[in-house]
Amino acid sequence: MNNWITWWARAQRGVGFMPEKCPPQIQIDIHDMPRCIALRFTFGTCYDCQPVIIKNVYCYCDKSQKIPVTFKGQTRYQLQPQQMLTTDEISSLDFTGDVHLVYEIETNDDYLCASGFGLESYDNMTSSSPLIYLLRSIDISGSALKGCIVAFGDSITEQGHWTTSLSQMLKERGYALLQLGIGGNRLLRELENVNITKEYHEDIHLKHKIYTQIPLDKQCFGKPGIKRFYEDVLTCHSCQALILAIGVNDLYQPGTFCANIQEFPAFEDMLHGYQYIQTLFPSEKTLVLGMTSFMAAEASSIAKEKFRQQINDWLAKNYVHYLSFDEWLLNEFQQIKNEYHNGDYLHPNEEAGKIMAQNIMKKLEVLICG
Repeated sequence: MNNWITWWARAQRGVGFMPEKCPPQIQIDIHDMPRCIALRFTFGTCYDCQPVIIKNVYCYCDKSQKIPVTFKGQTRYQLQPQQMLTTDEISSLDFTGDVHLVYEIETNDDYLCASGFGLESYDNMTSSSPLIYLLRSIDISGSALKGCIVAFGDSITEQGHWTTSLSQMLKERGYALLQLGIGGNRLLRELENVNITKEYHEDIHLKHKIYTQIPLDKQCFGKPGIKRFYEDVLTCHSCQALILAIGVNDLYQPGTFCANIQEFPAFEDMLHGYQYIQTLFPSEKTLVLGMTSFMAAEASSIAKEKFRQQINDWLAKNYVHYLSFDEWLLNEFQQIKNEYHNGDYLHPNEEAGKIMAQNIMKKLEVLICG
């Protein structure tokens, strides 16, 4: 039996708000794959409301070696809504370097596939589509990898400033870093309200100005962390550690265009969310990152900042491995220093990301190596 390791993965979201529409065929060039003897792909419809058919899937390392990829022996498979499916093992090629993947998507009537994500530079892929639909992860076997480490978070994770640097550090030590951040993601709640009626929301282009009762296929911020944890984290193979970096949007978003102020959580509810994740993944293998400050950002307040510190204090006391970035990134007003944010006092920039990655790596060396 093969010892599978998840080498690459991304978290899907509902892309129904996006102007791009799912094309009938997806072509992906996967670069710099480690040498391995076998691989397999996992596809999913985590945000679809109707069945989606995947068919004519092919994988090859060069144009002379094009082989069909099957699902339980079938070349065509109908995925039900919110289903994940892993392909049969592909072992007839010497996988190393670049791998080409092509597949077709078919839906009923006018329905469009809604489970996807936007390709980023750290994915080390090129694609025929700016959004990648259905593909969730790639497992490999027979490689020199020791395992994978999962980064589970929001936009501060997804933007890649700390994960890109950390990924290279981990690669040198024999581990793959899986990027499972979703911009706007909250620990406890999904996207429930959108109101872009104010003038400073002119850069947000949607068909309507106000949305309520937002369906699954338009959950652009993803399912709440407590709901997506199983499908995003626990389906990864040979996971050696979890970097938990979620919760800041639960505090920041209420009072902005994407959340009513009434959605601000109670302290006990936040604790219950973290405690629930503790039941799903071993605490001794988890590195929790303290929420970064957003003082001086659009929806900041002294009350929210005190709440952030209160949550971080609890995390520090209830997790064996905890890391706060306040001493490196904040000024005397508890704001991210100007040289360390993207201009919004919310998102750490590339320079801050390097500092974060270096300190995360120090913690991981203790966590992984003991």
